[in-house]
Amino acid sequence: MLLSTSNRQFFGAPHSRAAMQIIFVCTGNAARSQMAEGWARHLAPELAVESGGTQPAGLSRRAVAAMAEAGVDISAQRSKPLSATARCDADIA
Repeated sequence: MLLSTSNRQFFGAPHSRAAMQIIFVCTGNAARSQMAEGWARHLAPELAVESGGTQPAGLSRRAVAAMAEAGVDISAQRSKPLSATARCDADIA
């Protein structure tokens, strides 16, 4: 489910920033949100993408392996709390 964090229109209207900002959020920031971040970076490199969790649990080795099989490297990503993300004013969370 996508939630808006601002009153901006996401599609069709120009944005005030150079790139749309997206943050993927989950509890552990270990697998699903990390994979979503990896896919977004891979498929739309022009976007400003980040992920965070409410209770960071470390990056899942299984998520890294699964993404590597698909040709997407997320091994440099790190599990982090939402408070450590730069996308507090993200367009989409």
